[in-house]
Amino acid sequence: MGVERPKCGELEARLAQAEKVINAVRSGDIDAIVGEEGVYLIRLREMEETLKTERRRLETVLRQLPEGVIIAEAPSGELILGNEQVNRIWRQDFLASQSMHEYGRYKGFHPDGRPYLPHEWPLARAITKGEVTEQEEINFQRGDGSLGWMSASATPIRDEKDNLIGGVVTFSDITERKQAEKELRSARDELELRVKKRTFELTSANRALEAEVAERKKIEERLRHLSARLMEAQETERRNVALDLHDGLGGHLMAIKMALESKLDDVKKGQPASESITMKEIKGLVKDCIRELGRIQHNLRPSVLDNLGIGPALRSLCREFQNQQKNIETSWKIEIDESYLSEELKTVIYRITQEAFTNAAKHSGAENMSLSLTHGQGNIQLKIKDDGCGFDTEKALSPDKVRQGIGLSSMEERCELLGGSFSIHSQEGKGTTIHASWPFG
Repeated sequence: MGVERPKCGELEARLAQAEKVINAVRSGDIDAIVGEEGVYLIRLREMEETLKTERRRLETVLRQLPEGVIIAEAPSGELILGNEQVNRIWRQDFLASQSMHEYGRYKGFHPDGRPYLPHEWPLARAITKGEVTEQEEINFQRGDGSLGWMSASATPIRDEKDNLIGGVVTFSDITERKQAEKELRSARDELELRVKKRTFELTSANRALEAEVAERKKIEERLRHLSARLMEAQETERRNVALDLHDGLGGHLMAIKMALESKLDDVKKGQPASESITMKEIKGLVKDCIRELGRIQHNLRPSVLDNLGIGPALRSLCREFQNQQKNIETSWKIEIDESYLSEELKTVIYRITQEAFTNAAKHSGAENMSLSLTHGQGNIQLKIKDDGCGFDTEKALSPDKVRQGIGLSSMEERCELLGGSFSIHSQEGKGTTIHASWPFG
């Protein structure tokens, strides 16, 4: 049995009815259509208006936010919304993108300088991996070509079934803050550098002061030692003078006194003068006294040093040494302007030379000896050299040896008391060289 087909009039009536329904829906005159399968069209226009209202509200809120906001769909990555702060921060119009691959139009850089790839942006990670990002600092290139810094936070958007349907990123311009941090670091580094430099200067100054104090103490100790040695030397000189007067001049005077007393006794008794000692012998004793007095006076201070100066005094000393030590050939070189020398320095030079010659005659066994006194390059130079047996200078200058007499130690102390430097170079079998120098000018 065949199906009865609707007549043309019936089709026209149905079409007209459908048109009325559609027009009613469009005009909002009906809320729903009820059929055999239930309600299948509900307030379409009201829902559309509600959605538009909510979108306008969202856009208004986003526009008022101080941060830039971009919303993207998942999984495509299409950028569907961006507020006005995006344009301000990037200094260009919002670049709507249809896919994540177009994110490359935004230029960003990691802290190590590597550029951000499209999938590395926080928003891309949110819509692909569901990753939440908080305050990620990004160096970015603005639309005008300048560089800035932003802090970006991104989070995924999920529906009621926890499906990933989009993502949102918010970011703020932190360029001024980063610049301030950079300036602060620079100022801090500069301050630390200045503190280190100042600390180093203070440490150096403190060390220099400590060294100066130590050197001053050393000098004071040396001066005390030299003062003690000077007093000892003076006492030794007095003792030597006393011995010379007693053993030499005193003995001669005592012999003269006894001879004269014997002669006077004979005269008082009216007896002929005793022949035990003649007047000629007494005269000889007087001459010996005069000669001994001259020797003592010369040892105390040679008159030639006061009358003629250091040059003639040293030449006289060398000739006298040559006459006394026939087996030692003596030479000298004296080229000095005596106006550079104080009277104290002349005496010190003479005494050092005198002591060196005495030591050489007693201990060196030298065959040749030389003396040099010159000036040049701001210094007075005294050098005394012999080719004798030499000696151990360390042992000779030991405290035990120093206490035995003024000798080598006296030379050094006399030299240093006037601001000079003193050295002795000697090896056993290779002779001895004494060198002393003093600044002038």
